[in-house]
Amino acid sequence: MYVRFDNLGHSFSEDVKVLNNINLEIDASSMAIIGPSGGGKSTLLRVLGGMIYPSEGAFYFDDKKIDFRKNPEWHKKIGFVFQSNGLFPHLTGSQNITMPLTEVFGYSLADAKEMAFELLERFGLEQDGCKFPHQLSGGQQQRIAIARAVASKPKILLLDEPTSALDPEFTSEVLDMVDELRTDGLKIIVVTHHMGFARLSCDKAMFLYGGNVMEVGDSKDFFTSPKNPELQSFLDKILEWN
Repeated sequence: MYVRFDNLGHSFSEDVKVLNNINLEIDASSMAIIGPSGGGKSTLLRVLGGMIYPSEGAFYFDDKKIDFRKNPEWHKKIGFVFQSNGLFPHLTGSQNITMPLTEVFGYSLADAKEMAFELLERFGLEQDGCKFPHQLSGGQQQRIAIARAVASKPKILLLDEPTSALDPEFTSEVLDMVDELRTDGLKIIVVTHHMGFARLSCDKAMFLYGGNVMEVGDSKDFFTSPKNPELQSFLDKILEWN
């Protein structure tokens, strides 16, 4: 996965600039985006997923300029997992997977049901497919949300703090699922506060602070030998009790 940012910026108003003219090239199969709250992490992820159009600049995946306004079909190539799972509350777990496949991606209902069954079985969720979101634990909801995001076989999976609201037991289940998908070759960009996952399961890591990319590099060096003082301070606070 080759990602390039050319003067990428975003402002919600004249006085609120969230991303500041990012110029960067990254080549990785998986990347973690870390940083303090309000630093622009989720905004950057939503720009990459086509949910927010950048105010200026451009970005590229594998040398192809991505412009969702001119080519909305790019949305179909990117899977997105929200912090709060985003499941449809009136649909069962299985229906949450099949509905986008039939309504957006042109699957027949039979093929969509087969895909949903395969994913639920693969990730140990067979008994949960017939349940509604309110009948599921937070971890089960998030894993079904991930299954929904990968059912259409996207080229890239974007995850916005997928474990932030989960207990440790459920956090482990979700991270194991993401790591299995990564091991199978799915390209992943994840916003996370889980430093262990960022360090062990992601090739690259990016530190976003105040809308600026302060440091980016190989995860093995990024966490053990940070060069930027803001990153060092951030890691000291995050890892103090670990």
